Amino acid sequence: MFPQIFLTLISFLSFLCVNKALELDILPVSKPRFLGVDRHGLQYKYYKWRKSVCSLVNATIATILSFISLPSWTLTYSDLLTRYTTSGEITLLVATGYFIYDVLELRRYSFWKEWPFVLHHIAFIAVALKIIYARQGLGVITIGLTIEAGSIFLHVRSLLLNYGYSVTSKPFRAITRIILLIFVTYRIPVLAFLLQCHHYNHESLPFMLVILGYFAISGILFVNVYVVMSLLMSGTSKDGNRKQSYNNYSVRISLHS
Repeated sequence: MFPQIFLTLISFLSFLCVNKALELDILPVSKPRFLGVDRHGLQYKYYKWRKSVCSLVNATIATILSFISLPSWTLTYSDLLTRYTTSGEITLLVATGYFIYDVLELRRYSFWKEWPFVLHHIAFIAVALKIIYARQGLGVITIGLTIEAGSIFLHVRSLLLNYGYSVTSKPFRAITRIILLIFVTYRIPVLAFLLQCHHYNHESLPFMLVILGYFAISGILFVNVYVVMSLLMSGTSKDGNRKQSYNNYSVRISLHS
């Protein structure tokens, strides 16, 4: 288990370093300007900005690694359940390191406010540890990680808001349409497929992995459906106050999807 622990620790420390480098302004990334915000609120907004950047980095890495690993499996559940590959394990460990980092970041600023996402992260970490220990289900979670492709655009959307783009601007609307397309045509169907596979084959899994799998997949599916409904509602709203309220909500949901 030492190589797995070491790689997870490297992933965790890497995201920690990126966050700290953004905080110290030593990376070639321009900080957004938050006007009319008091000192305490400004600190929180910069924390959210750093979190968006780190989340974007994680989503990009997870998407690339998961799609590279995907050809190792056929789309039969028995193969996804039993075949264990090095590339898939690396993908899972890197993602696990990020989620551990993110739980600790949430503890600093908004642990109780974002408790559903804390539960989501803890469930993912628990599932990942169980998969590594039992050496079962790696293909399933690798397919699940490919949906991070949609998260890339969610985090870009969040950063557009941080940098002053309005919800009615052309870049923001274009990104929102791309997100809807990815969620409806790929992300939600993939999660539904994984939930169906998990249900039909749960008898061949350890009991704890069955419980964690139901909790993690159904919870993530619910969050994704909710995001789509929120996006659709925001697009049909004509009320400026409602759009501003959704503007604030979309920053929060983008950070954790």
